[in-house]
Amino acid sequence: HWYHAHKHGSTALNVANGMTGAFIIEGQYDDDLKKFYTSTKGWDFTEQVLVIQQLTTVLNLTQPGRGPHSRAVPLLSVNGRKTPVLQMRPNQVQLWRFVNGDERDAAHFQNFTLQGASSPCSGHPSTPCIHWAQIAQDGVQFVYANYQNKDQNTQIDNQLYLAPGNRADFLVQAPSTPGTYSLNVLGSLCRHDCTPQPQTLLTVNVQGPPVTPAMPFIPNAQSFPQFPAFLNDIQESDIFVRRKLVFQDNAGTLQINGVQFNDQDINQSMLLGTAEEWKVMNLDGGKNGKEHPFHIHVNPFQITEVFQPATANLTNPGAPCYVNPADASTWHPCDPPKKNFIWWDTFAIPASQQATLPSSVCTTVAQCPAAIQQYTTCANNACTVTIPGYFKMRTRFVDFPGQFVLHCHILTHEDRGMMQLIEVVPSTTLYSHH
Repeated sequence: HWYHAHKHGSTALNVANGMTGAFIIEGQYDDDLKKFYTSTKGWDFTEQVLVIQQLTTVLNLTQPGRGPHSRAVPLLSVNGRKTPVLQMRPNQVQLWRFVNGDERDAAHFQNFTLQGASSPCSGHPSTPCIHWAQIAQDGVQFVYANYQNKDQNTQIDNQLYLAPGNRADFLVQAPSTPGTYSLNVLGSLCRHDCTPQPQTLLTVNVQGPPVTPAMPFIPNAQSFPQFPAFLNDIQESDIFVRRKLVFQDNAGTLQINGVQFNDQDINQSMLLGTAEEWKVMNLDGGKNGKEHPFHIHVNPFQITEVFQPATANLTNPGAPCYVNPADASTWHPCDPPKKNFIWWDTFAIPASQQATLPSSVCTTVAQCPAAIQQYTTCANNACTVTIPGYFKMRTRFVDFPGQFVLHCHILTHEDRGMMQLIEVVPSTTLYSHH
């Protein structure tokens, strides 16, 4: 987990100045990992806590007359250093705990490359390289099926998109031979149709006496950390209320559901102990369309559906998973997971995508299908529809009745109003019958 200064209006500046930190809460998860990795004589199990930051003394909006793109975007650093060097022994497995504690960019993990080589070595588990396997997200461990399941992008060397506010735990495995390897990432505000900043986040120097016997990734469910029952999937039948939140940069006005943050307004009220399903949408897209990282305090959530229109098939009706720009009923993912949903507390809302509607569909908003009119603009007898990116999540409001916030974790967006005050209310009443 992590913490940072949260003074509204100055959050981005404080975090950019380095007012962040990590803390580790240990329990059965850690005990189970240590039990497996200390079970064999000669194994050397080491933990690394790695806080990503984007350190700077100034932001665009703190410079008179300046605005977006008026400064060079700072490179990502780790634990206060640019491109630090980590040490591993050949055949060793370490536990790496990443925190993305920067104020702006996601760190989109790409690959490891042996220094001096022209192409990456990761992505092929049998190739000598640094390999990694994710075992937890945002302070919540994986169920074993997600640790091993290639269908949910959690396989060996997955290209994780670690948005601001995200955390992730990895098992990291060194090859049997010495060498120096670079971890390559893209720093960016989105995954598609944007201008990322490639960089080497850190390097790993593999040297010293090899660990014998070689340390493996956890090979079976019996050796994997036990999954607590309270983290089991929230079922459809448990849903008490459904909500929709829409994030948008409306010509420089940062909004959720069309309004900006007001600390006197409670935007959402939830009942203690109940489960809800939210559809969280993003109307921003196109060139450099930002993937607003949705973050809610206190209670994590399970992602049940993710729709990325920027990668959807919008042009070939005969192909599988066609998304028809004129038919909102097709605006959904092709094959969402059915179980073993991963827990998060921050998730980057996929960017929207625009499509031009044929004149046979409509040439004015009033002529367009009713379901898409709110997403459509028309001019000179030509109409463009914005297909929102979204995710669906389920969460249960447990333990804590009271007020807290949700917000975009691009912190300049939060400071400028992309935040809501919410409240969990107890299931009691002041009224009684006599």
